[in-house]
Amino acid sequence: MPHRVVVLALDGALPFELGIPQRIFGRSLGTGP
Repeated sequence: MPHRVVVLALDGALPFELGIPQRIFGRSLGTGP
C-alpha cells in the first residue's frame, strides 16, 4: 500500500512517521532495505 503512505505524506505526515510504516510493510512483504 505505498500509495497510502504517499497520501499521508502529502496530507502533512512527517518523514519520521513514514519511516515506521516502511519498516512494517517491508517486514510484512519481506522486501525491506
